Amino acid sequence: MTSTISPRGPRHSASKAAAAGNRLPGLEGTRGLLAAMVVLVHTTLLLTPGVLEATKLGYLGNLIVFFHVMSAFFIYMPYLSAIVEERKFPGTGEYAINRALRVFPAYLTAFLVSNFIFQAVYVQNAYDASATRSDQGSGMITDPVQLLLQLTLLHNYFPTGLQTGLNPSWTLTMEIAFYAILPLLSLGCYALRKRTRINRWLLALLPAFFLLALGVAGRTFAVMTTPDSDNPLHHEWGASWHAVLARSFLLWCDNFAFGLAAAVLFLAVKRGKLASTPRMRALMLLLVVLGVGATGAAILLQSHYVATVLSVASGAALLLIVLPTPGSGAVPWIARALDVKPLKYLGDISLSIYLWHYPVLLLVTRWKLIGPDSYLGALWNFGLVLGITIVLSVLSYHFVELPAMKLRPRNKKARAAAAAPREPEPAAK
Repeated sequence: MTSTISPRGPRHSASKAAAAGNRLPGLEGTRGLLAAMVVLVHTTLLLTPGVLEATKLGYLGNLIVFFHVMSAFFIYMPYLSAIVEERKFPGTGEYAINRALRVFPAYLTAFLVSNFIFQAVYVQNAYDASATRSDQGSGMITDPVQLLLQLTLLHNYFPTGLQTGLNPSWTLTMEIAFYAILPLLSLGCYALRKRTRINRWLLALLPAFFLLALGVAGRTFAVMTTPDSDNPLHHEWGASWHAVLARSFLLWCDNFAFGLAAAVLFLAVKRGKLASTPRMRALMLLLVVLGVGATGAAILLQSHYVATVLSVASGAALLLIVLPTPGSGAVPWIARALDVKPLKYLGDISLSIYLWHYPVLLLVTRWKLIGPDSYLGALWNFGLVLGITIVLSVLSYHFVELPAMKLRPRNKKARAAAAAPREPEPAAK
């Protein structure tokens, strides 16, 4: 699914080797770093509230936006190629199977083990029921209807299910909504190719414009309909219909818009339609700086739009990682810095890290293994939770995720093609 960058220049032989495969250097490492930050934020939030208040680490939780941008960037690429080039539109059935095999085996494994063996999932809304330095509100879900909703990731569409089970799973529910709408938007652009005079590259940006407009409209609607309350965060995270809206794709689809736009710009550079120039990289860097600054302003003025403006910075940062260095065409230094093996491996297992870390957090709290509400205590808690989470993630990645990914139709086709005997070359005369 990913594209490649072919660096040039004698000083970057390692980068050449990294870029020669079917991957973009730096992005696995970025995912790994972000996954570790998610664990840090949640561990600090639950176990060391004093440290959280002193350091404002909670704001790092907004970096979940970068995951959405990267997801859109990668998943749009086959559709984008079909729109701007003379390529066949990807099969919807194969796409659906690929997406399901990427998410559900890992999710179901983590949920079933955490629910029935560890009994460390939230049986009530985590925001409403949890307490700091406690596993309050957790246990085992036994209600058949609730179990069915959990197993299908539909629980986040109901107040009684939101922030229950594996409580960070609301982002997976949102991802699945993106998976469902992207083929429809892409098919519309694909059908318009020969029915309009619009440049195909501009046509390929229409899904991004649509999702951006929809997301901003959704956020504006949420602002206008937020109930008056002494506890406004309840209507963002608690067991309420407004919180269901606040955690839905309708509000968060603008994140994906910037990933789609980044994919268009990246492919345009790769196909020679645009040049990766110093001016372009300077513009991307400026967007990162302005986006981070605007995020700070949004936190102070109107928090509903934080994810929107941070998505701008995330899309620009993504392009700084994947676009080749002007002139030499080499892999950028930031991509090489993020391409170290430990971070790359954390990126490979990042989905499992995301799924396992909260049950682990509840377990170490229940077993009273946690440190005090201090900086050293926060460091101990983070190391303990991350360490146990990595062990579980390694197991689920190698015994569940990887075998499931090998079942994907495109992987089967690739293996069949590799195993098929080749037609012999005609003898030279």
